[in-house]
Order: sequence, then C-alpha cells, then structure tokens
Amino acid sequence: MSELEAVFGKSIHTISEADIRAYWATSPQAKTTDLESVLEMRKNAPREKTKIATVTIPKPTPKALPPPAVDPPPIKPPFSEARRGYLDNLKKIIRIRNYSAATLRSYMRDIIGFDKWLTNLGEELTPSVSEQLILKFMLHRKDSGVTNQSLRGFRAALRLFCEANGEIREFTLIRTIKGAKPLPIVLSVDEVVRTLNAIKNKKHWLMVSLMYSSGLRVSEVVRIRVSDVDLPQATLTIRQGKGRKDRITILSEKQIPLLNAAISGKRWNDFLFSSTQRPGQPLAIRSLQQVVTRALKKGGVWRGASAHSFRHSFATHLLEAGTDIRHIQQLLGHEHVRTTTTYTRVAKRSLRKIQSPL
Repeated sequence: MSELEAVFGKSIHTISEADIRAYWATSPQAKTTDLESVLEMRKNAPREKTKIATVTIPKPTPKALPPPAVDPPPIKPPFSEARRGYLDNLKKIIRIRNYSAATLRSYMRDIIGFDKWLTNLGEELTPSVSEQLILKFMLHRKDSGVTNQSLRGFRAALRLFCEANGEIREFTLIRTIKGAKPLPIVLSVDEVVRTLNAIKNKKHWLMVSLMYSSGLRVSEVVRIRVSDVDLPQATLTIRQGKGRKDRITILSEKQIPLLNAAISGKRWNDFLFSSTQRPGQPLAIRSLQQVVTRALKKGGVWRGASAHSFRHSFATHLLEAGTDIRHIQQLLGHEHVRTTTTYTRVAKRSLRKIQSPL
C-alpha cells in the first residue's frame, strides 16, 4: 500500500478502486500480490483523524468606560409649605365668595403659572411680590400671544391671592388693562336654519335649537332639569347661570313636542339631557360643542361660528325684530344693560334704513 500512496501521492483511502485496478494491471507487484487482498487491506487500514484547523478570534479591545455620572441636583418641590398655604387660602376665599368652579380653575392655573415662572428666576411667590416682577411676567405672557382679557383675569386672580393672604394690593402699574372689543359672530336666519336642518338626531336638534330659541349658553343647556321646563307657559327656568343668577327665558312652540318626548319617563329632578356614559350626570359640555361643530360644517357655515354664536344670534335677531333691549337683557341674564348693547353694534335693522351716498 505504501507503493500506491507513493505513486498517487495521497492516502490509500482517498485512491479510488478504479485507479488501483488500472495501476495494478501494469504493476510488477501483480505477479506476487493478489489485487483483491490489496483492496481488502485498503478497506481495513486505519484512517487518520482529520485535523480541524482552529481559528483564533482576537478579543475586542475593551472600550474606555465613561466617567461615572454626577448625581443631578435634587428636584425642587413645586410648592413649599408656605406657598401651599397661600394657595389653600386662595381656595378658601373663592369658596366663601361662592365663585364658580370655572373661576377656581382659572385663578389657580394663573397663580401656579406665575409661581413656576418666578421659580425659574430664583424668586418665590408671596403676597408681597414685587409689582415690577408682576409687570415683567405679564409682558412675557403678552409676547407669548396671551390676550388682554386673559391678562385682566390674571390681575384679578393675583389681587385675590394677595387679599386672601393678608395683603391688600392696588397694583398701580397695571391698574387698568384695555381689552379688544371684537364684534360677536352672528349667524343669519338662513344659516341657523341650514345648521338645524343638518342635525338628524332629535335630541341633538333640541339641544342646539334651545341655544337659539332661548339664548342659552352651552353649560346652561346641559344642566336643564325636568322641573325647569314649563310647557303650558312655554318658558324655561335657568338656575345658577353665569354669576350664580337664576332667570326665566322663552321656548319656541316648535320645540314642545320634542320636549314632551324628552321629559317622558324622567323624574322631576332628572337632567333633561343626561350622559349615557355617566348615568345620572348631565351631558358633557364638550359633547354638545362637537355636535354644533359638525352641524355648522354640514350646514356650510364657515365663518368662525361656534356654539355661543347661537346665543349671539338670538339676541341680535330679537333686537332687529324690535324687541326692547331691556327684555333682551333679562332673557340673556345680563347684569348690566351695557353688556346687552353690544348687539346694537351688529344688529342690521337700523343699518338697512341708511342709504349709501354713492
């Protein structure tokens, strides 16, 4: 076998049987050695173990670890005990004066925002805070796009905050803040009709129509109770409206059948428009606003109108029809008639009598 391996230059196991037979036919060994015995010896010869080459994978060079992080400074609590006490005093005085929940939220939001701004400057909110700082904050808000009406609200909140904590402040530098007087957005009769016709749900139609027929705010519509509706007199009592005032307003004869259906099966003190998600609670204000937004869009009213535009339209259309402004004041629940006279700026009855000089 060593001769075969020498001739072919490889191991006996890798030489094919055909090559061995072809070589054996001409080899001198064929006279002395039997071919079959050579093949048998090839078959039984021990095999060499195949050596597997090992590849050494270099270990990656470890990256330099970053320096240990420095512990951040402790976060300053949003309110110290003193400031928390100041805010609690503000809440108490708002409750004692029987202000609305909306006023409470607005005042607290304004004062907390002022406190955060002061904290960023390294200052602290106290009832004796510098008026120069107050002025600087109001200029900052004005530059951010806040309206003068919002600035007046902040001034009122801050004045009450100081008063609730033992400081009577006059704020001479910001004693008056002149606000803009934009015209209310009033819908035409045709736009009101198109909007109402776009509402197919009877409950939704009734709610939106009440804002126009009775001059209601969105918050007043959702809080109507069964006991507030007087169908024989075609009147509606609004309880604890804006300014915590009660008033009586009118209903339309067209609404009587739907009001009868809405009242049917309800108890005397139930909400007329209750929430389906919160049994026993009034419909959410946002839900009614969304109903109005969709209806205005379907009705093709695109000029910035909102749910409150129906109340503006109620007052303006009554004024154009010749209704005394004092009666409109009572129906709207305005404390001062000068608030109602705003609608004389948009009423077109008197304008139609004026002829252009052109």
